[in-house]
Amino acid sequence: MKNKLYIFVALILSATLQAGAQTNWTLEDCINHALKNNISVQQSQAQLSTATNNLLQSKLSLLPSINANASNNYNFGRSIDPFTNTFAVQQIRSNNFSISGNVTLFSGLQNQNTIKQNDATLKAAKQDLEATRNTVALNIAAAFLQVVLNEEIVEVSRVQMQTTQQQLDRAQKLVDAGRQPINTVLDLKAQLSSENLTLVNAQNQLELSYLNLWQLMMYQPAVGDKVVKPTITQDFENLPVYSPQTIYENFSQTAPEIRAAQYRVNSSLYAHKVALGGRSPRISLSGSISSVYSESFKSYGGYTTIGTRELYTDLNGNPVIAPYTIPTSASVTPFGQQLNDNLGKFVGFSMSIPIFNGWQVNNSISNAKNSIQIADLNKKQAENTVYRDVTTAVTQYEAAKAKYTSSKENIEAQQKSYEFANARNEAGLMNFAEFALIKNNLARAETNMVQAKYELLFRIKTIEFYNTGKITNQ
Repeated sequence: MKNKLYIFVALILSATLQAGAQTNWTLEDCINHALKNNISVQQSQAQLSTATNNLLQSKLSLLPSINANASNNYNFGRSIDPFTNTFAVQQIRSNNFSISGNVTLFSGLQNQNTIKQNDATLKAAKQDLEATRNTVALNIAAAFLQVVLNEEIVEVSRVQMQTTQQQLDRAQKLVDAGRQPINTVLDLKAQLSSENLTLVNAQNQLELSYLNLWQLMMYQPAVGDKVVKPTITQDFENLPVYSPQTIYENFSQTAPEIRAAQYRVNSSLYAHKVALGGRSPRISLSGSISSVYSESFKSYGGYTTIGTRELYTDLNGNPVIAPYTIPTSASVTPFGQQLNDNLGKFVGFSMSIPIFNGWQVNNSISNAKNSIQIADLNKKQAENTVYRDVTTAVTQYEAAKAKYTSSKENIEAQQKSYEFANARNEAGLMNFAEFALIKNNLARAETNMVQAKYELLFRIKTIEFYNTGKITNQ
């Protein structure tokens, strides 16, 4: 009974500790976890593994193919004896053994070009994996900063509620002292209720943004998991001006999407050479070694003469007589001796010249040319897509800069307006409706400022990625 109690207590303590466990996730942590668990990344890794196997197989195809064969046979009833080539009616057991090999000496360089084709395909698969990792990293960065943004919006809403609560407490004291009408308290309560709804909506958006981040990371969150707000060391006041063309020219040299497309162009060129090789003669070297064993192969001994027999008649018409002997004993020739006596070897060259094969070779060549054209178009499309992405990123960066500057100027103006209005409100020189409007304008300005700051930060991170290929946590 005590053991069961100990186990129960241990389970309760374990569950309590797990519930209290908390993991703080930096941007780098989130990206690294996603890169290890994201399904798209895993699919690209599987495709890379397949391309690696295909390259290895094409290299091994240069080696001879060697096969061994063995059979154990039973013949019943009337059958042909493989040694005497005559009909036999008894049961015969026999074995056949052989080792054969074949190697292609020349086939229009198809094997060599296939190796180059698969090597280019493998390099393209590596770039595909890198492109997928980049996409995942950017998506994680966007989701991460959205979480941080929503956390700050929640904090702004909470501060607004605290300010309104303080004003309500002060107004309640003035009403209790008879120095202010009751409608002021009622208006502040309504304002507090409205701000509470805003806070609840902000918290809901925060939960949804966390859910989106965890799903992108393929992570099952524990209680208390949260992101670490990045340390912003970026100077938002003196940001550089970027040229889309300059960024594109630099990024296009290493862009995995473009490099993958180029490798596929190379692969299609080698595939065309493989197809052309189908018109070439094929020269092969083959050889084999084989032997057989049969129970019908006998060894005879102990001969005895039972008479004479006429072999032939000579030129003078005289018969040539010889003794007629028969064996007195017979036994199946030993297995090893039969294999040695029946050993056969073969080596030969063969050449196959394609003359007409249902137009397959010509169609293969035509299809290979089409593949080259498609690969070229895919490369141009990849270049256009990368250029569009870079141009869009720079345009969004400039727009975010302008939005940040405008939001900063707006919040400064709204803060001064609020300070002046708050002083007048406390002095009883402003009605509550006017003061509430100014206070709400300040709240919207603070929210817009937070949004503008993190949007600009993300646009800076995007430009940073196109310039360096990395996303930092600063």
